[in-house]
Amino acid sequence: MNQRFSPTTGLPELDAVLCGIQRGDNIVWQVEALDDYLALVRPYAEAARVQGRRLIYFRFADHPSLLADAEMHHPDAEAGFDVFVDQVHSVIEAAGRETLYVFDCLSHLADAWQSDRALGNFFRLTCPRLFDLDTVTYFGVLRNRHTLPAMGVITNTTQFIIDVFRCRERLYLRPIKVQHRSAAAMNLIHAWEAEGRFRPVRDSGTVAEILANSQWPGLEDNQIAGHWQKQFAAA
Repeated sequence: MNQRFSPTTGLPELDAVLCGIQRGDNIVWQVEALDDYLALVRPYAEAARVQGRRLIYFRFADHPSLLADAEMHHPDAEAGFDVFVDQVHSVIEAAGRETLYVFDCLSHLADAWQSDRALGNFFRLTCPRLFDLDTVTYFGVLRNRHTLPAMGVITNTTQFIIDVFRCRERLYLRPIKVQHRSAAAMNLIHAWEAEGRFRPVRDSGTVAEILANSQWPGLEDNQIAGHWQKQFAAA
């Protein structure tokens, strides 16, 4: 028999930074590279294994696989938006409550559909159902890749959105949205240190270096071009 459902990132100190992971949480990690998302997926998947929880991995992108030992499903993004949504939702409905999920990097969907709007719509259709079924789900998305309206839909729909930075071979996390948790964690960068410890970064020079290395746009109102705009610009 499975243990009582106790959602976790697999990193107890990160759970504390986020004021706990709860049933229904959708967690979006904004990363610069797939390896940074993978670093967070691994402890989450290991915790699922230890707890005896069902973990489903949606494998659809052309990047290397994130997990080798999870229950894997292969929805076909190339078959189009409607087919992909139906395939994903069929798995979710069949799996039922208290299931754990990992999705490949969602940025692949925008490339497959040539539409950031479609990516946002997929998230808006999928995230609430995962919430209703008391699941916990990991999504990765590449930072500074998608238009502001698409990312706005994702931000407004999810429970967590967390920036992940890499600087001097160390990972740093910055919660952007923490729904129904303490606002004290928001926008405070934490260094991921040895043995799974997370230390708040309060030195302004270090913060400036981290953000500079991440190509953070700051307060500039630079619009990120959508897929069609990029194609027209390249023509």
